[in-house]
Amino acid sequence: MTLTFTKKNNSRFILRGIFFLLAIQGSSEQAQLVLTTDPIKINLEGYLNASVGHSENAKHTNQGAARTTQAEAGLRVYAEHSLAPQKVLGVRVEVNASPQDHLNVGERSLLYIDSFGRFEIGRRRGLPDSLIGYAPNTYAFTSAEFGVTSGRTLDPGARLVTSFLPANLARRIDTISENGANGAFFGDTSPKALYVSPKVWGSQLGLSYAPKIENGARIDNPYKELFQAGLAYQEDFGQDFFRLGGSFSYANLDEKTVRLFSTVPTKDLASLSIGAALNLGEVWEFGINVSQNSDDKSSSPGSPRHGAHGITASVNYNDGEWVYGGYVQRAIGGQNVLGSDRLSALQLGLAYRLDTKLRVFCALYLYQLENKPNAGQNQLLKEHGKVFLAGVRWTL
Repeated sequence: MTLTFTKKNNSRFILRGIFFLLAIQGSSEQAQLVLTTDPIKINLEGYLNASVGHSENAKHTNQGAARTTQAEAGLRVYAEHSLAPQKVLGVRVEVNASPQDHLNVGERSLLYIDSFGRFEIGRRRGLPDSLIGYAPNTYAFTSAEFGVTSGRTLDPGARLVTSFLPANLARRIDTISENGANGAFFGDTSPKALYVSPKVWGSQLGLSYAPKIENGARIDNPYKELFQAGLAYQEDFGQDFFRLGGSFSYANLDEKTVRLFSTVPTKDLASLSIGAALNLGEVWEFGINVSQNSDDKSSSPGSPRHGAHGITASVNYNDGEWVYGGYVQRAIGGQNVLGSDRLSALQLGLAYRLDTKLRVFCALYLYQLENKPNAGQNQLLKEHGKVFLAGVRWTL
């Protein structure tokens, strides 16, 4: 199902979405609509994010045109049927819309829950742990709480900031910005079989298997099957808590695609991500994450051989209706025939909650992207600049 957006109907889409969500906001005091007819319960959730942004590139290179507006909307339905105590059969479907992705059916899955955990099959992100609400993922440890929590976000490795950069530059940053924030293919949405365990002694296990990595539907993706595993442990101290864990991804090399598109990975991909988060009284939240990939993408003799890796640290402060925060990131891409891209980024931001359904936010993102050449290539290419954006978010 696809709807093509023009500038005219894009504006109509944004306005209609705003009025729709404001109308619902006036009719409900809850963050979501819950309809119950025993033994069936239905949760209805929705959001609208609208942002404006401005980017500046110090070199003014030819990287393509930059966007100045970004809007996204989503509607999600989760219905469950209680079969017996602690046994649930459910279905989960979401519909999303944006100028880039048009109108599309997003995640959708069938699931079964009992005392042994949750078993799920369908089109999903890897390692999901939340069925309702837009809570942070258990296996992610750094965040930008002052931003939006669904759609493109301000979190490290997310896509809201880069949607305001010139297309070619955004593509280069997006390729490596997940490094240091999550494991490889952490955000890949594709057909999967999943298992999420109940919490045992503060620990939760997540497993997922995808027979095909879609990776944004890129036909030149050099990997096929994807296995992911995550483990997180949380220790509560009154209102404080400490969370520690990580995730592991393993993807099989698709030799046919490598030959067809002349891409340069030479072996399967293994990616390890480890992180920790500390929350103090629901006021301060600190997070750190490191990641390392084993992929060897070097095909140039004499070049250093290393996989993509990185480190990210974040801090957020909640003061009543205000939220302040930021993160720093250093991400390095895997070696390829042109060398390796290296990203240094800093983001600062704040948000104000008008009520439980409406917030406004703004952020400043500073970046430096450099390409370190292989042996025999002397030129070091650098791009640096900034993005300033502001936005508003409504939730149903």
